[in-house]
Amino acid sequence: GNIVSLSPLAFTAAVTNGGQVSLNWTPTARAANYNVLRSNTAGGPYALLANVITDTTYLDSVTNRAVYYYKIQANDTNAASTFSSQVNVSIP
Repeated sequence: GNIVSLSPLAFTAAVTNGGQVSLNWTPTARAANYNVLRSNTAGGPYALLANVITDTTYLDSVTNRAVYYYKIQANDTNAASTFSSQVNVSIP
């Protein structure tokens, strides 16, 4: 199979006590690393926050009181997966 069809699952976002956004997802088979993308608008456009992350967690420091939307993507040596489902958090 090709990793391109294996988007990361169980992707969640939560606001920490310190006001950061904690992202967590389940590992994808054969993924070498992951990309994390963020948008201020549902559906994008998305900006790349971080790439080549080998963990299945990411902590995003946000400053504005707003709603943020996230997606992740798995990579292997040859290709990138489809995007995960979109998750969002509201910073109070």
